[in-house]
Amino acid sequence: MCSRFELDAKTSKIKQRFDVSGELTRPHNTETKPTDMAVVIEPSRVVRLLSWGFPATWDAKPLYNARAETLSEKPSFQPFLEHRCIVPATLFLEWRKDGKSSYRNRIFLTDQDQPAFMGFAGLMSDTHFTIITCAANQIMAPVHGRMPVILSRSAETAWLDPGVTFNNAARLLKPYEGNDLCVMEDAVDPPPQGELFL
Repeated sequence: MCSRFELDAKTSKIKQRFDVSGELTRPHNTETKPTDMAVVIEPSRVVRLLSWGFPATWDAKPLYNARAETLSEKPSFQPFLEHRCIVPATLFLEWRKDGKSSYRNRIFLTDQDQPAFMGFAGLMSDTHFTIITCAANQIMAPVHGRMPVILSRSAETAWLDPGVTFNNAARLLKPYEGNDLCVMEDAVDPPPQGELFL
């Protein structure tokens, strides 16, 4: 996944879709990039605003993506394996490289030709969160080799359940299996400077 996603929906719709209780405070911008504040849903179904990307002492760039395959091996993420969250989104952006050109793609789930909510699997601390990525599915693969873990509705419940250990929850970290993933390519657009394709 690249370093952009959006949450463009009414607050009431977000609360209804993710069964959120209490107040839902949102950032002013719909597009989110690393270090921005974003809506995160914690296991109690309460919304928090956290900064996107765990700080890294060895790098100026935050750890905004975490590979599903190596989560339990990385000291940076091991302390947070039981601190799981869902990151709601309506789309994410990825840039496809073709020689010296880059093409921006908007990726989203469709519901009767309208964008639908996605719930990304994430890990959180008291102040920051990261989005977990996995290998791309067949729809996403022509654009990029990785994608965020998009949880099904039932998987969202299991992912947030504090009674489910990470070792059991890890089976949920797989490429999206639905056929409602849509990729729309825009005109040539350079990717954000200085950011990694993870």
